[in-house]
Amino acid sequence: MSDRSGWQLASETVAEAYERYIMAAFGNAWTQALVQLADPEDGDRGLDVACGTGAVARYIAPVVGPTGQVTGLDLNVGMLAGRA
Repeated sequence: MSDRSGWQLASETVAEAYERYIMAAFGNAWTQALVQLADPEDGDRGLDVACGTGAVARYIAPVVGPTGQVTGLDLNVGMLAGRA
């Protein structure tokens, strides 16, 4: 039986769909608000647990700069690799 609900991902991965639909809709604003609240500075360390595609880790990395460190952890290796 073929599912024509529109929820099938024929041309993109779950990670790509997550970035395109979830992050674009509300995730990027949430990421910015979270990082502002944490108020990281140059040289700080950050840990993004259950990071999915690493949106928070990617956003905070330039803020902490080359002397800082950011680590993203997720159970789904495909999300980290951008191909879940």
